[in-house]
Amino acid sequence: MPGYANIIYASLSVAYLIDVVVMIHRNINIIKGAYTLETMVCKNWFEKVRTTAR
Repeated sequence: MPGYANIIYASLSVAYLIDVVVMIHRNINIIKGAYTLETMVCKNWFEKVRTTAR
């Protein structure tokens, strides 16, 4: 039985690690998306300011 318990524990910890990695990966994608959106908005705003300044 102890062997089975170790196997179950190992598989659970591996599944947990995979879950954590997937969550971090999703958060990185969300952060990247927000960052690209922000840079796009800033670029548009700078273009507007430039065109109105001329």
